[in-house]
Amino acid sequence: MDRALVSRLRAAVIDAGGPSKVARELGVEPPTISQWISLDTRRNRPVPTERMARLERLLRFQVTRQDLRPNDWHEIWPELVRAEPTTTQEAA
Repeated sequence: MDRALVSRLRAAVIDAGGPSKVARELGVEPPTISQWISLDTRRNRPVPTERMARLERLLRFQVTRQDLRPNDWHEIWPELVRAEPTTTQEAA
């Protein structure tokens, strides 16, 4: 995860009440959240896919699943892919 995204994730976690509160809401330990938001590349760990939807809601969509998985989110969550507009939709 790039540094800018980690910084956004860190800010969103703090805005949501901090690592302890977010950890409690997700059912994980606070050090886990600290690893997700660490700017130290040796400590930083990716957010597990199975936690992303709930995390996205907790953070009020300040950081999305698409942000966290930019290369394959559409394969993991096909329901998030917008349908291609049809000609009638384009005309509206």
